[in-house]
Amino acid sequence: MQSSLQSFLQSIRHNHAAISLIKGALRLLVVLSLMITASALLEWLFYFEMDERKKIFSFLLTFSGSAILFLLLKYYIHYKSWFGNSSNEYIASWVGRHDERVKDRLLNAYQLESQMNESRKKNDLIVAAISNTVSQIESKARYTYNRKIEMRFFRNSLTATAFITILFLIFSGS
Repeated sequence: MQSSLQSFLQSIRHNHAAISLIKGALRLLVVLSLMITASALLEWLFYFEMDERKKIFSFLLTFSGSAILFLLLKYYIHYKSWFGNSSNEYIASWVGRHDERVKDRLLNAYQLESQMNESRKKNDLIVAAISNTVSQIESKARYTYNRKIEMRFFRNSLTATAFITILFLIFSGS
């Protein structure tokens, strides 16, 4: 059974992985739109035969499929914390670096909980310190991180959509 600290770190890990997935998807969208625009521009300048069009289409399809598979695999690996790249300790220190109110308290609470679990002795003072830290951090941090994720997603989506729309408007008018 997960403690409240571990469930909090798991939710932050999930949000962190989601941010990474969204950033990667938006970058992929921009790269694919640039590649499609470049191939359309080249088609406009030099008429391609059907064989060349098929090669370009298969390349774009293979590239986008591989990139989507990579992004999903990366998200799943980070979400499940395989290979130790998103361990609870890393996530706790990451939160401390990005939130001045939390700093090292979350990392210290996690280390105290780990030591307590390893020794299998329940110390009431450690349990009280951990629960106090978690309640203070959860009330402040959950809203902050979820809000940051929403704003980043909205801003990045809006930028990518505006960029793609402008490209299509430019090339559809010619």
